[in-house]
Amino acid sequence: MKLSIIVPSLDGRVPESIKRLEVEARGGDSAVEVIVVKGVSPVGEARNEGLKRAKGEYIAWVDSDDEVSWGWLEEILSRVDRENGGERDEVEKVGGGGSGRVDIVTFDVRVEWQDGSGRKAYSMVHRTENFARDYLRGNLPGQLWCKVFRCGLFEGKSFKGGCYEDTRMINAIIREARERGEELKVVDIPKDLYVYKRRATGLSQHRKMWEPFKCLCAMTKECRSLDEFVGLLKLWLDWAKTPVRRMLGR
Repeated sequence: MKLSIIVPSLDGRVPESIKRLEVEARGGDSAVEVIVVKGVSPVGEARNEGLKRAKGEYIAWVDSDDEVSWGWLEEILSRVDRENGGERDEVEKVGGGGSGRVDIVTFDVRVEWQDGSGRKAYSMVHRTENFARDYLRGNLPGQLWCKVFRCGLFEGKSFKGGCYEDTRMINAIIREARERGEELKVVDIPKDLYVYKRRATGLSQHRKMWEPFKCLCAMTKECRSLDEFVGLLKLWLDWAKTPVRRMLGR
């Protein structure tokens, strides 16, 4: 098994924790490849370029200004190998289907504020008995970088835009599986394996209102289920509250 790690990076910066893996990958026999997509914008296009270059059976995503925890790679590879080899851990398994290969691996994230506010770090987790339902409803972390995907799930799909592109893609993956009558096999590693350096700027914080508005309109047109509608309603409400939060300085 090979894991492709895709790092979108406008300036070519690579997290220190990924540089170590990049050096190891140059040996040729590594279980990973590191794909740095430099100078491509918006981020959706950078992700598409990374997918074109990826050769691994599984895809991991790391933002250039974040870090992965020590043991991130080993935990992911060992879990996928174990699950695909037939072993099953009913305690940590979530949303899983039959005896097929693992589709998605989820893990916890340590969120560290980088805005000078002094707010304490906290964890984002994926505890659920039904990944598809709870993801669509917005009850789980929406980002790509706290998940690893089987490469085939992206076949025939492309990321769009530079806002909500993660959620839009994962929604499409879940929607397609449901249309086929299949249940994604999702396994969870209940450990903080990713470090998200959260800032007060960027599209995800709605510093600009127009781009998120356009993306939400497009996602609403794609909605096909009550679960998706619930999740989109939460995103619309969050977008609408942003001007108020900004006026209050929050």
